[in-house]
Amino acid sequence: MAQTATKNAFNSKRRSELMFVTLCLIYPMVIFAIFYLYVNFNSILLAFKVYENGKFVFADDLFVNFRTMLVGFVSDYQLTTGIKNSLIIYVVGLAINMPLQIIFSYFIWKKIPLSGFFKVVIFIPSIVSSMVYVTVGGYIFKFIIPEVLGNKELFLLEGSKQFPTVFIYGLLIGVGGNIVYYLGAMSSTDQSVVEYGKLDGLNSPREFWHIILPHIWPTMISFMVVATSQFFTEKGMFYAFFSGGAEPSAMTLGYYFFKLVFGGNTLNTPYFPQGAAGGFIFTMLAVPLTFGMKYLLERFGPSED
Repeated sequence: MAQTATKNAFNSKRRSELMFVTLCLIYPMVIFAIFYLYVNFNSILLAFKVYENGKFVFADDLFVNFRTMLVGFVSDYQLTTGIKNSLIIYVVGLAINMPLQIIFSYFIWKKIPLSGFFKVVIFIPSIVSSMVYVTVGGYIFKFIIPEVLGNKELFLLEGSKQFPTVFIYGLLIGVGGNIVYYLGAMSSTDQSVVEYGKLDGLNSPREFWHIILPHIWPTMISFMVVATSQFFTEKGMFYAFFSGGAEPSAMTLGYYFFKLVFGGNTLNTPYFPQGAAGGFIFTMLAVPLTFGMKYLLERFGPSED
């Protein structure tokens, strides 16, 4: 009897815990079902539709939107420019921004003089609203730089100068973005390994290469995989600076598709199917690229062993 009572009490407790967890998960699961599953499933269907007589209907040629987008990849100047600019942002982000973030993190982790000051200064841009930087940047590019250079006709936010100006500005203020994560990864390094390296005569560059880099490699993989998956949706700061009025030469893929479905501050409803088809194509490209890159990085990257 005592054993049966204990078992019933245990089962009752498990049921209560299960009910509590279920109630806690209902809201996020409903949100996930509506705003992820439903929205994405509807986007897939939308790729095979056209806008006629005020509503979306399945097209007679189900792949017309896909052909339009595929042709645009080679013939639409704004789309091809968006691909090129997104590639520039992606490559520079991995080849320049990430190494700088890791190097700054290493110096701060080593507690060089003024490391606390540099930690604050470098990290501040990542916690300030982007609109603050847009306002400040706009004033700098329109007034301060032309005044300093003595050329008041230097319009850095117009014409072909829009992309390099905003891109370099975004690069500079984005250096500190992931430093806190790299610092966290470095701080978890086994100090006995570090001490052994010192006894073995490792200087700072060799310590960084043989101990720190392999230890933070999983963190680096995460950021590289995320950057690869975001390549097809990269908007940069161009909408924040120019709303929908950036020059075609300043296109990125994310900005192009945003303007496609929301140009001139109004919804371009007839272009929704094209945007959905483009998103479908990019998803089919992004999935193998992302998982392939993850596999290669894990397979051939540095090891702590």
